[in-house]
Amino acid sequence: KTTNLNKILLEMKAPVNIPPFRASIKDGYAMKSTGFSGSKRVLGCIAAGDSPNSLPLAEDECYKINTGAPLPLEADCVVQVEDTKLLQLDKNGQECLVDIMLEPQAGLDVRPVGYDLSTNDHIFPALDPSPVVVKSLLASVGNKLVIPNPRVAIVSTGSELLSPRDQLTPGKIFDSNTTMLTELLVYFGYNCMHTSVICDSFEQTKESLLDIFEVVDFVICSGGVSMGDKDFIKSVLEDLQFKIHCGRVNIKPGKPMTFASRNDKYFFGLPGNPVSAFVTFHLFALPAIRFAAGWDRCKCSLSVLNVK
Repeated sequence: KTTNLNKILLEMKAPVNIPPFRASIKDGYAMKSTGFSGSKRVLGCIAAGDSPNSLPLAEDECYKINTGAPLPLEADCVVQVEDTKLLQLDKNGQECLVDIMLEPQAGLDVRPVGYDLSTNDHIFPALDPSPVVVKSLLASVGNKLVIPNPRVAIVSTGSELLSPRDQLTPGKIFDSNTTMLTELLVYFGYNCMHTSVICDSFEQTKESLLDIFEVVDFVICSGGVSMGDKDFIKSVLEDLQFKIHCGRVNIKPGKPMTFASRNDKYFFGLPGNPVSAFVTFHLFALPAIRFAAGWDRCKCSLSVLNVK
């Protein structure tokens, strides 16, 4: 059973303004725009995280301010450091007089209250089905919704495979698919709970898959699904009572792509060729993982190129 994240997220509204205060976009000096260019007294420094200051501010005064810091209540603009010149330090080495070389303008380099999101705005006017985007936006408004994270393992098969950390020996090649598929999972916001390389052995493949499926819901495997004498994946799946829904697909690259399931356990057998594995991951494995995480079913559409 999956949660309909699309519906939940599309109905969510921001409980607060983002930002909740007028914030400086630049490192510079906060002042009144009704003032003037020229020298101004520096009353102090405002850093990100400080409370908004409500002290009086004259037209010939300003505050040094850091990016992201709240503007003083009586200031309405910021002049960036690059448009100023330090004139004088006090006895403690703090700035006390600065030359403003730009005419101040209301709203200059200020992010208004609610600029990113206003209270009761829909947080997600449109959905990008990426946990990275969703989780960061929810965090920005203090929402603690827990998004399901399917348990996934990445497996590569082949007696010829070596870890990139090993010394290359005759007849061997470095395993790149494990790295590629793991990084793809991370890129789309999902965790890889286990990685392993299995040699071309029926018994070892069976034993490894049994152990892996004890702790994960999805296994994404590359290699071992074609027609070779050492391609044991399909026979192992049958021995483990998995139902093989497809053992080939009518696409190129990616024809040997295999999908099997048993109860709530799912196996995606991608071709060992890295390009084929990359394509079939996006077309088959990723949509299934997204659906398990609560997103609506999505259909992968392919562009048609007419070749004369």
